This record gives sequence, structure tokens and C-alpha cells, in this order.
Amino acid sequence: ALIRNRSRLKTRHHVLLVAVSMLTVAMLVTWACSSPEPIPQPDDFTDSIGLVQLTDAPGHRVRDTHPSWSPDGRRIAFTSNRDGKSEIYVMMADGSDLVKLTDNDVGDAYPSWSPDGRRIAFTSNRDGDNEIYVMNADGSSVVQLTDNSGDDSRPSWSPDGSRIAFVSNSDGDYAIYVMNADGGDIVQLTNDVSWWSKPSWSPDGRRISFEHDKEIYVLDVDGSDIVRLTNNIIIEKYPSWSPDGRRIAFVSKCCGGLHIFVMNADGGGIVQLTGKPDYRVYDIHPSWSPDGRRIAFERDDVIYVMDVE
Repeated sequence: ALIRNRSRLKTRHHVLLVAVSMLTVAMLVTWACSSPEPIPQPDDFTDSIGLVQLTDAPGHRVRDTHPSWSPDGRRIAFTSNRDGKSEIYVMMADGSDLVKLTDNDVGDAYPSWSPDGRRIAFTSNRDGDNEIYVMNADGSSVVQLTDNSGDDSRPSWSPDGSRIAFVSNSDGDYAIYVMNADGGDIVQLTNDVSWWSKPSWSPDGRRISFEHDKEIYVLDVDGSDIVRLTNNIIIEKYPSWSPDGRRIAFVSKCCGGLHIFVMNADGGGIVQLTGKPDYRVYDIHPSWSPDGRRIAFERDDVIYVMDVE
């Protein structure tokens, strides 16, 4: 049966949304008066330590995107249109043993592993619009979690596996929501984010990072205590929390393209990981390995991994 529990959302969380909206307005007024600073870009930077290409799909306009590490670090799930339509695939972390998990006439995308490695949440428009689904890690037993006329996308599991955060425009503007892992008890946390703002949980399950208006933010899982981490004159998006909770990887526009950086969880200590002057590639969708030593990412529609240190 399709699971849906939105009817109580507006009445149960009206007070929370009003408070969050007032806090957001106040913070934006303060930030508007601050002076943005560009991310430092050292002249002697060398691109990507230990860079390894994992996918090499044949054909024109083939896209391998949205890598997601399995909790045991052995596999990487990703989205690909190599068979003509967007589907979920999984491969070993060295790029071998490619397996197609979904096979539909519509698009499936944005895989996210459950913390126990047994299930994968993903987005599909198989019912006519984008909804959140889960399946076993082998592609079996697909269950639909959301069911509405809006766009539900970019799921992200909580560290304890009990909840899933996602982006939706079911009430108008795109916002961050959280629901139980069975699709119940949906709660709206924010009231305005970008469509591509995939939420990322902190490892302790207390905070969620997201992108809004080309900057990176974090908030508590009840929607309170919104903090802006970046304040630059360029695009920043796709935050991904490190397994130890100390750092956040993200994407920033520089060097003629989009490249991957890491910063401390408080927004300080920014370090560039990919790109160099006039290096016009697009590095996006960073995903940490469970041991925190490597990051998988998408470069110009191909999946790569690199060392962090």
C-alpha cells in the first residue's frame, strides 16, 4: 500500500514553520550586510590526489552521476542512462562488477544507502511524478514511500536508519522534509531551498546540511538553529558530511568550472581538493567513503574517486 501522512503536516508544524521563517528572515538581513569572501585558490594547486576513474560508459551523452558509497565501503551505487534511460546501478569500489538494479520505462535516480547496507532509497517518476522509493540492495522489493502531486527527490538516510530526509515542493516552494523510514510522520524543516539541495545528515544524527541560495547551511533536525556556513560571491552546493562529523565536502565554482572543497563543520578551514587554474571540468556530487579517506564524485558525467589527504 502507498504510504502517505501529509494531512497533519500544516496543523502540527505551523508554529515551527513560523518560527523558522522569522529566524531565516532575521539571519538574511544580518548576512546581507556582511562582506563575502572568495575561497582561496592557490596558484600551485595540483588536481586530485590519487584520482581513479571508475566508469567509462560508451556512447554519446551517457551520464554516470550521483555516486553513493555503501556503508561497508565495498560498493558504490550511482545513476546512469547508459541503457537509454536513467536507472540505478551498483559497482564495486574499484569500478568492477557493474550491476543494474532498476529497469523501468521511466527515470530512477539519486540512490542513498541505508546505514545497515540492506536497502537503497531513490527517486523515481514511475507513477507520473517524482516520489521517494526504497528497495533491497539487490534491487528487489521496491516500496513507494511518498505519494503526492509534487516533486519528492534526493533522499538521505539518517545515521540510525530510522528517518529519511528529502527535498519536496509539495506545499509550493522546495523545502527540506524528514519522514520515518516507512514513509510516515512527514515533517517540514525549511520553507525555501534550491531544487538540487540534497540534504546530508551529520553522523551523530543531530544536524542536516543543505544548500540555499548558492550557499551551504546547517540546521538541527527539528528545523531550528539555522546556521550559514559559507558566505562567498560564487556558487556553493552539494554538501556531504564526513563520517567523523568534523568536515563537510561541497562544490564551489572556481577555476573555470565546478570543483570540490572540504571545510570544517563550522565553515572554517576550507581546502580545495579538485581543479586548478583554467581547469574547466565540472566536479559535483561528492560522497565520502565510510572510512573518510576517499571521496567519490562525478566529473563531466563520469564517476571518479580520489584521496582526501
